[in-house]
Amino acid sequence: MRSLRGVTLIFFLGWAVWLAAPYCVLGARSYVRIHDNADSTLALRVSLRTTATPHLTTAWNPQPQAGLDQGPLINCGVDADGWLFAVFPGWLAYGLVMLLQRFIAGYFMYRLLRDRLSVGALASICAGVLYSLFAQVTINGAWAGFTLYFGLSLSSLPLALWALDDSSRWSTRRRVAIAIGVGLLLGWTSHYSAAVFVVMGVGAWLLLRRRGSVWPALSVITAFCLAWGVAELPTLWSSALNSGASNRSVWALHGQALRAAVAEQYAHVRGILLDNWVMISAAILGFAATRFRSRALLAAFGAAAAILLLVLASAVWVTWIAPHAGPLAGFQLYRFYLLAPFALIVAGALGLDAIETRLKARVPPGGGFRGSFWAASLTLLVMVVLGPVASARVLERIVHEMRAGSTYAAVYERPVLQRLAGANIGEAPYRVVTVYAPQSSAPPSGVWSPQLFCQQPAYAWAYGLETADGYVQFYPESYQQYWARLTAPALRSDPAMRAYFWSFGGRVFLFVPAPGRPVGDRQGIPLPAVTDLAGLCNQNLLSLDNVRYLISPVRLSGDGLSLVSADVHGKPWPLYIYENSRVLPRYFVVNATRTFPDARSLLTAMSTASLSDLSTVAYVQAKDSTGLPAAQSGSAAGAVGVQAYKADDVSLRVTARGPSVLVCTMNYSPYWRAYVDGLEARVLQADSTFVGVSVSAGSHQVELRYQPPYAWLFPG
Repeated sequence: MRSLRGVTLIFFLGWAVWLAAPYCVLGARSYVRIHDNADSTLALRVSLRTTATPHLTTAWNPQPQAGLDQGPLINCGVDADGWLFAVFPGWLAYGLVMLLQRFIAGYFMYRLLRDRLSVGALASICAGVLYSLFAQVTINGAWAGFTLYFGLSLSSLPLALWALDDSSRWSTRRRVAIAIGVGLLLGWTSHYSAAVFVVMGVGAWLLLRRRGSVWPALSVITAFCLAWGVAELPTLWSSALNSGASNRSVWALHGQALRAAVAEQYAHVRGILLDNWVMISAAILGFAATRFRSRALLAAFGAAAAILLLVLASAVWVTWIAPHAGPLAGFQLYRFYLLAPFALIVAGALGLDAIETRLKARVPPGGGFRGSFWAASLTLLVMVVLGPVASARVLERIVHEMRAGSTYAAVYERPVLQRLAGANIGEAPYRVVTVYAPQSSAPPSGVWSPQLFCQQPAYAWAYGLETADGYVQFYPESYQQYWARLTAPALRSDPAMRAYFWSFGGRVFLFVPAPGRPVGDRQGIPLPAVTDLAGLCNQNLLSLDNVRYLISPVRLSGDGLSLVSADVHGKPWPLYIYENSRVLPRYFVVNATRTFPDARSLLTAMSTASLSDLSTVAYVQAKDSTGLPAAQSGSAAGAVGVQAYKADDVSLRVTARGPSVLVCTMNYSPYWRAYVDGLEARVLQADSTFVGVSVSAGSHQVELRYQPPYAWLFPG
């Protein structure tokens, strides 16, 4: 038995190396999966080594979307893999995470079935091969397997169940100790958006699989959940406090008809069933072979059915409950579907094992070898068809995508961007934006989803650049409102993108409109030789957002734009960098204010304001206007010098000619603290989404610190 375990350990390690090889064997030329990785999660991970203002252990991250509390982010640096990216080159750290995911998923799926459910070796190996492959197209396009934003959550589900299952015969005290360790591991290596469903799955498994009293199972579940909660405390705490003012809180308010929501979730369920039809068929045949008497198969079918029913039921959550759920409005209940492949693969393994048992029993006396032969042949056939063959198809697609530019070097080592990132070190902070034009991409024939290989909205983070745009799933709702006005010219002309922006506003970026075409199907639409920036955005609001450079795959024109660098024949796409000479500094002083009754009227006024007005007047709501300079014609009010700049701690030297407002164009949060000459001063929300501090006439030392209640959990 021990020798078999050693052989299977080596086998699954080799299988994981095979699956992870495209991500690291070619060094910087290795593959990166752009969608939801290289355009977001991976970019922020890589930035942990390249940014000039380290944010690995800080609560505030100045890089994405004018700065965010990074606690709720999938990209949060406090997770264990953040340290991998801080130490190793990005391509190597990425490959190591891919390797760990696939090994843990495969080997412990085998051990769970073999040790805890007494499934035969071949069927257990087959299930391990398939779960480590995780070719689940329906689950957020996870056709290539586990992705970076999953962390070790889904891949460690079999490990957690194997370690905590009641059949281990370990004492309750020992299982509680193990539960603490596994809970901490899950919390430190995963984001709660996926891990919370793993936690619920583990709890349900332990309750249903208990062999005696419910209390030992509850004690193990409690220890596991508490340990996970402790490890996830920074993320859970920061999410709870920030979610009420986030973009996710308003998603549900836009509403969705019940019929449309049911149709959407039905598509998820149908896709999952199609992704796993072979193992479902094996489970059904195995159930029939037992004359429908197998309790284990019945339980597996019941678990899978319950998960899929919960996915369908999430339509009710979206339409009727979420609009009234406050901070939980953006919770994606349908993500119970993350557990469905696990349940279906377990059911398939049980079915293969039942078929093997049945074949052995049906063979005449003395012919046991023939029964075993045919049973083993069936299992090996399933394993080969769904394992190596499926992985070969994945590899084929990876090769196509690499030809289209989906490699680490092509995305993160463009010389023109490396020069931009290094040329202005030591200067006052500034931001960049990207222009997204999927219709300009022309990848080779046979490439899937070609729109993914053009300019993505957040890959500039990997160069250490701070951006006004980006792709994160959690950011201030006020910033989404600001960018709705900033990109109003493009949103007005492109109804499909406007609907996408409001219903799934994770991407805040400039885009080239393509009226009449779905968001995901824009490749091949001709572009003008030069794109006028005025058709993409309100340039005054862009300048207020401290945007100094624009990175674009298409040529641009606009007031104050000058081309500073070009890579016309660059691969995978051309690259043009423009400097915006009209950019406003990150920190500036104004001596005039305009007051508005609400955020809507304030934004309307800002949308029509001149750049001169935006640079000399603070736009505030009535609730913040007490004690501010009276409304007057704006004029030069003073100067600001940056003395020290860190992720969550900025020191400024401010000179004001009279009672003024220091405007700091980083996202407002109630947890910003301002200290003027060592004394705490009031922080207000200025210019819709930014930070304002009232200062008196004279020269002052001003320090801005981000100090949420959970700041002590971020040692930076």
